This record gives sequence, C-alpha cells and structure tokens, in this order.
Amino acid sequence: MRKIQFFLIFLLGALSMQGAEIECTAGNLSKKVSNLNITSLTVTGTMDARDFMFICNELNELKQVDLSQVTVLAYDGVRTPLVNGQIFFPANELPQLSFFGKKLTNVELPSSLKSIGMAAFAGCKQLKSINLPSKVATIGSYAFNGSGLESIVTPSSIKTIGRGAFSRCESLTSARINPIVLEAYAFLGCTNLTEMIIENAIEKVGVSAFNGCTNLTKVQFRSCARLELIDAEAFVMSGLQSIDTKAMKALTEIGDYAFLGLKDIQSLSIPAEVSYIGTRAMMGMTGLRSLVSKPTTVPALGDSVWAGIHPTKVELLVDNVEDYSNAAQWREFTIYKAIILGDVNGDGRVNVSDVTAMVNRILGVVDTYVAKAADINGDGKINVSDVTGLVNIILSGKETVVHEAPQVTTDDFVSIDNFTIAPDEVKIIEVKLNNETDYASMQFDVVLPDGLTLVGNSLDGTSRLAGHSVMSKDNGGYHRFVAYSLNNDVFNGHEGAVLRLKVKASSELATDAQITIGNVAFATEMSKTFFGPSTTTQVSNATGVDDLLASSDKVYTRGGMLVIETAEPGIAQLVQMNGMVQDLMVAEGHNEFEVASGFVIVRLNGKSYKLAVK
Repeated sequence: MRKIQFFLIFLLGALSMQGAEIECTAGNLSKKVSNLNITSLTVTGTMDARDFMFICNELNELKQVDLSQVTVLAYDGVRTPLVNGQIFFPANELPQLSFFGKKLTNVELPSSLKSIGMAAFAGCKQLKSINLPSKVATIGSYAFNGSGLESIVTPSSIKTIGRGAFSRCESLTSARINPIVLEAYAFLGCTNLTEMIIENAIEKVGVSAFNGCTNLTKVQFRSCARLELIDAEAFVMSGLQSIDTKAMKALTEIGDYAFLGLKDIQSLSIPAEVSYIGTRAMMGMTGLRSLVSKPTTVPALGDSVWAGIHPTKVELLVDNVEDYSNAAQWREFTIYKAIILGDVNGDGRVNVSDVTAMVNRILGVVDTYVAKAADINGDGKINVSDVTGLVNIILSGKETVVHEAPQVTTDDFVSIDNFTIAPDEVKIIEVKLNNETDYASMQFDVVLPDGLTLVGNSLDGTSRLAGHSVMSKDNGGYHRFVAYSLNNDVFNGHEGAVLRLKVKASSELATDAQITIGNVAFATEMSKTFFGPSTTTQVSNATGVDDLLASSDKVYTRGGMLVIETAEPGIAQLVQMNGMVQDLMVAEGHNEFEVASGFVIVRLNGKSYKLAVK
C-alpha cells in the first residue's frame, strides 16, 4: 500500500513538472504541443503572433518559459484581426497579451527582441524578476501591470516606457530606468517602490507617472539634462521628501498638480528654463521653508499654485527681486536676492577663486566681494574659520548652482605621467602643474580606475607649494584636491611636480587602465578664474619585468588638442567614435594634432589610449 502511495505522489509530482522542448516554425506551435497542461516550455526556431496567442489562450499552467533561442517573425493577418483588432504584428515584438495572467515564475526572452507589447505580462503575479534583452526599445502600455516584479533595470536601448507599463506592481521596490519618454501612469500605485533612478536621455515624465507611490521618498535624476516636462500629477500623493532638480537644465514646464500633497518637502529649486508652473502644482507643501527660483524671467503660474502654503514663512531667493515682487502669487513670499553660500566673488560658481577673494578681504586687499556669501559659519565675522568652511564646500563638490564642467579658458594643465604598477605594489606618483600664468590657488579632481587606491593620508606637497595649504577629500568616485595660501602667495615656478601621491594596485587593475584629472580650476592672487583642460594617464598592470619594458610614450589631450610625445618616430592610429580611422605621422618628441571633440582611441606602439577631447 505504501508503495502505491509513493508511486501516486511521484506521479503527481511528475505531472506537475511537465515540460516541452520544441523546435518551431512560425505559426505551428499549436501543432507541436500535445499537452495543454505543461508547466515548462522551451522553444527554438521561429515564432509569430499566432504562436503567442496560442500560449495566451491555451497554456494556462505555464511557470517557466525559455525563448532565448527564438526569432520572432512578422505576421500579417491580412484583414482578419488576431487580437483586439490588431492585424499586423511586427518582427522582434512580443505581441500584446502574450503571457497575460500566467503563473510564470521565470521567463527568458529572445535576444533580438525590440519591443514588448501591451499587457504582455500583465497580472503575472508570480513573476519576481525579468532580464530585458539589450535591444528592447519599447515597453508597451500596461506590459507588466499588476505583476509580481520586485525590481527592474531597463537596457540602454530603451526609448519609451508606455502608459501604465509598471502600474500597480505592489511588490516593486527598486527601478533604474533611462527612457526618452516615460508615459502616463507608468509606475502608478507602486506602493512599495522606495528606490527610483532616472538617467540620461529622458525628456518627459508623463501624467501621474508616480501617482500614489507612497513610499517613494526620493527620485535620483542622473544627468537628465534633456528633461523638458514634468507632466500633470506626476508625483501627486507620493512620498517624496526632496526633489533634486540640479540636472534638469532643459526643464520648461511643471504640470498641474505635479507635486500636490508633498507636505515633507522643505526646500525646492526651480530650474532656470522653467517658464510655466501649472494649477495647484505645489499645493499642500506645508513643510516648505526655502524656495529658489532661478529663471530671470518670472515663470507664468496656473491657479492657486501654492495653495495651503504659508508664503510669509517661506524665503523665496531670486536674482530678479523687482520682477518677482510685482508678480501675482510670487509676491506673497518673503523675497530675497539669491546668494550662493561660498560664491564670494559673485560669479555664480564656488571654487578656489572665492578662496583668494576671501583671503584678500581678510588681508585688506581690494577685490570683488559679496559679504553674505563669505560668512560660511554664520557668525557675522569673516576670518580663517570661513576660509576653512569654504574649502570644505569646494572639497565636498556641493556647489549649489553650476555642476557642469566649465569651458576651458587656459592651456595650463595638471597631469600625471604614464606609469606601470604591479598588483600589491605601492608606488609614489607625481602630480605636475604646467603653467604660464601665476596662480595663488587651484583645485582639481582625480578619478582613479578600479584596482588603484590612494594609500592613507599620502598627500605630500612639493617645494612649489611652499606657503600653501593642501587638502583633499574622497567624494566616492573621485578625489578632490584644493591648494591655497592664506597670504595668496603664488606657486613657485611654472612646471614640475606640485604634489606626490602614494597609490597601491590590486589584481583588479586592468592592463589599459586610466587616471583622469578633471574639473581643473586656477585662481590668480586677485581671484581671476581660469579653467584648465582634462588630462588622462595610462596605468599598466605589470610585473617588475614589465616595468623595465614599459613604453615611454605619452598620449593626452590639452586645450582641445591631441598631444603625443614619443622617443621614436612612427605612425599612430586615431579611431573616432563614428568608426573612422586616421593615420597620424608622429615625429620624435612632442606632437600636437587638432581633432574633433568627443571620445577617441589612439593606438601607438602596440598600446591603446582612450581619451576625451573637449
């Protein structure tokens, strides 16, 4: 009897795991599947919309699907709609409703897939994760509506996330997306969404895109310089506690009710290109205390934009006080002229030029000076404590207005010679300053490759920095360095090392790694600012023997020019991002070539150098 029971249990288990592996030609899947209760399906070959409709209508027990080796072909039903009135189905598209409501726990999609159709995975509550193929450009309307997804990352190819694509995904906690257009209701009602990163190409955040995302306290907008529109009700009734608008250089419109009900927002900055803010867009922001409006032309407003806010308790900082003071709704705030803490010389940037301006003030030297911007610690006095506070602002990289790299205004540069280093080796490298102009202070960022780290507090200034203080800070991706003098003394000499850094390599260091020095700013003793070009350093992961054989070639950019220094004449190959290859005749010694801006690869004496030309 026990043997019979065991056999029945085994049989039931086997039946529950029934699967099929099928080589298919488009339109014939229904002829290949004999058991409609299969839970696992692997298909190779070709499929079209007819096969997916068979899956949608007949295979209701599916849990696992592998289509990684499938090519989806176009299907034209001529005049007979196949589903929802649709007649033609493009190639490389997962048709609408393909897996609607299925019990899927795992799915692998065709690598050539470019589009996911409407409601293709809607209601798949057991589907916790999915890898979207690298060519997917469109996620259709309601594609994953009500599914069980816990996280989603879109590929770089994505262009459109459709209407309601991830709406009502109540298990979704994190998303990283980079569409050009995020359509209406895309993440509506995702009540457990806590992490949202939006990157790069996005131009529009659609109507109610994050409506009701009650646990979404912060949205990271990364490099979203093309974002033009935050549409109506985009973040209404979400959990946002802050809105970072620094990257939104192109934002022109904030729609009706866009941020309604966000009572925890304490400060808000309106980007410089905004021309219209819709009806009740900020209604209910009862916690708002600081508002910065950067447009010089006062933005037009819809009705009751700030309803529920106590305007007299809110400081409005603007550059054009008179026009804002005469504009309806705006004039109800307590209005002040915008002052950037640390922008001592009033040029709209916070950098080492402000240090020299502050030092001049302390020394009694006549220089451009904004008093309120210089009182960093707020004690009503300007002294060395404020200098220290200003340097800390610069080191932290938290400038409040300008974040993009400024236009290069000098050929003077900071660089590190190419070098080799073996895993676990510690090496001292020199940071060199080549300058024609006399400077009293400077700052720059050093980006180290993976596998190369600074050793402890290894900062060591050379005699060129005599009388100067040198400080640095690790900002998680780059190290910022600041050198300044409390007497505004200029740096000694015009070439050679100014700093020595101790670095250590690990086995993770690539053979063609690079160090980048960027965000270079210099200030004269009268706080005149100059911005230097970025430079790159080739770092080779090598043994001691390799060090002896290392090339002495130097390849870098300066002032928009490609510079090649080599001990022997020869030919270098220049590869541009559009694929064009150009041979460069290189003479012994110093060579300069004018090339178009952008990323290029230079091949010289068996080595490759990837450079950014600005």
